[in-house]
Amino acid sequence: MGEGFLTDEDDLIVSRALELIPEPERVYRIHGDCGAHNFFFGEDGELTAVIDPMPILGYPLYDLLFAFCSTPDDLSPETLAPALNRLKTSFKSSEVIDPFIRISLYIRLGRAPTHQPDQLQAYREAWNRWTERI
Repeated sequence: MGEGFLTDEDDLIVSRALELIPEPERVYRIHGDCGAHNFFFGEDGELTAVIDPMPILGYPLYDLLFAFCSTPDDLSPETLAPALNRLKTSFKSSEVIDPFIRISLYIRLGRAPTHQPDQLQAYREAWNRWTERI
């Protein structure tokens, strides 16, 4: 996957992460492509539109983490924490969130060579920081 940017070890990390995610109580209709590129803000900084949904069934946490990982600018736990605190989900503990982050970054790393090749190195560095937390 990812033209050699993802290794067999990366695949194993994500396989292990998937095993750590608890069974859900329910899923929701979510945006599915909730990246920063699909958010529009007015001059006052208020969100005015979210475009280009790819509706799927899943967890609201997926959309939040997809948005979080849609740019490698600041992929730190401290940046994510305020949004996580506002999200109504039972997935709150780092034991659950960390695997979800690894999965989200894995997906982004797989897409980056095609959609964000100039940001691939920054994503790889974020991947390394999050996988060091294992």
